Amino acid sequence: AYREGLELQVAERTAALRESEQRLEESYVRLRDLAAYRERAREEERMRIARELHDELGQALTALRMKIALLRVEFGQDNPGLTHHVGKMNELVDRTIGVVRGVSTALRPAVLDMGVGPALEWLVKEFRAHSDIDCELVAPERTLGLGDAVELAIFRVASPASLAADCR
Repeated sequence: AYREGLELQVAERTAALRESEQRLEESYVRLRDLAAYRERAREEERMRIARELHDELGQALTALRMKIALLRVEFGQDNPGLTHHVGKMNELVDRTIGVVRGVSTALRPAVLDMGVGPALEWLVKEFRAHSDIDCELVAPERTLGLGDAVELAIFRVASPASLAADCR
């Protein structure tokens, strides 16, 4: 009877342990799903912000640049001071356009839409240009069909910008 009682306790505890393990595994699955959802949401937000920066702010700055050019043509010939200030305004607009392009590219490079291979090649080219370190990408010539989420993760891991952002 004592042995049967112990065996029953062991069986109950084993069943409780299996149930706990199953709940823990389900929690891990939910946690992975939530992490994947968060990453998709972050990427969609990056894409939306990059597009808005490029489209809205980029168009506004380009229109401003054209208005400045018209101002120079219309009023600058007889006014050297105005021509000087218009030139400075053009420089400022050009620098701002460069900043907008840089931020937009840092958020989501357009080359990423072409796939992970071209995106990694672009990263290597950018790295060479900014570091003066000669390096090369060794990757299969054909796509592996990993899926957008995996390819995006590969790009983000390889990207120096993501490393800098994660170190803050």
